[in-house]
Amino acid sequence: GTGGEEETSFPEAGADIALEPELILGDDGTEYANVLFDRPSSVGRFKENVLKIKNSGIEDLIISSIAISGHPDCDRVKAGVPPKQPLGTGPNGRNLDETCYFAIEQAPGFATASNPLTVPPGGEIQVVISYKAIDLDPIEPQSLVISSNAVGRASVIARLSVRAGSAQLSISKDAVSFPAGVGESTESLLFRNSGTS
Repeated sequence: GTGGEEETSFPEAGADIALEPELILGDDGTEYANVLFDRPSSVGRFKENVLKIKNSGIEDLIISSIAISGHPDCDRVKAGVPPKQPLGTGPNGRNLDETCYFAIEQAPGFATASNPLTVPPGGEIQVVISYKAIDLDPIEPQSLVISSNAVGRASVIARLSVRAGSAQLSISKDAVSFPAGVGESTESLLFRNSGTS
């Protein structure tokens, strides 16, 4: 060196995490990304959404876990199951296909502390999450928690929720006419609820 140059360290530098949909500040002061699903029209149908995890820092983002809080087995990547295929029975004996409303469908890999996912600076990974209508009852939101080495954000939450449904009436015809001069006649009219409530 030419002398006189000093290395400066920036403690705030490092890996940082950004999500898309972006992190917002909730009423209670917690940060979360809101992943909203449309309600499927019938039981057994899937709706999917993509969560992008971006490294907005200057060092590698090391992700040690991506899991649905309280439902870690609702994860097809962890189970090694292709998207939308049956999850089967979890380690505790429960039928995951009848209890996993939300599931991780696709990700670059299953992240663990010993085998983390690495996102280079400026890079991003995509996690596909699904909502399956096990029934058409309203569902409480669940949390997808991402644990990483992001400075000041060791864990971030993506809130998984389903849009409230609404009824939608469609009628097969807009007019019913009866032939003139006939004593008795029958016409049918079909009412269909094409909504989600």
